[in-house]
Amino acid sequence: MFNMLLSLVGMITIGLVGYFEMTDIVIFLIVICGGTVAISSYMIHKNISSGIETFEQYFSEFLNFVSMKQNKIDKITNTREDEIGSILAKINDAVDLFETNLQHDMKVIGEIVLITDKVEQGIFSCRSQAHTKNPMLATLSINVNKMIDELEMIMKDLITVLSAYAGDDFTRSV
Repeated sequence: MFNMLLSLVGMITIGLVGYFEMTDIVIFLIVICGGTVAISSYMIHKNISSGIETFEQYFSEFLNFVSMKQNKIDKITNTREDEIGSILAKINDAVDLFETNLQHDMKVIGEIVLITDKVEQGIFSCRSQAHTKNPMLATLSINVNKMIDELEMIMKDLITVLSAYAGDDFTRSV
């Protein structure tokens, strides 16, 4: 926008000076306006290019993070006040959400690993308490708890029947 306005003012000025046949001033104004447009275009191009490069690097790192090729990402803290800065801020928000969800998922998975280890040892008193927004892991957690409830009930019934058998009471059945 700045370059367009500068070019327009330059063209009008050059036209007016040319109309009054001041060729030395016309050449001077052409050089000044052209140089100013060239310098501002270079600065704008450099600013946009560096923003795009920053975005490409950060987005690539973000993709590696969410695809779990890397387990840590350093968020960009000094974001720009332009469209690219807005996009980078949204990626930062996505990183925060992903990290939070991943922590909850890992807690559920960790509990399930510990619970299955205890069940293997014959301990049926553990249940998964962690919560996650991941529907598959939430369903897994619920089903593991239901499975242990059922297994614990069956084991208690089995102990009751075996205790009765030990006391010569064979009226119960498994």
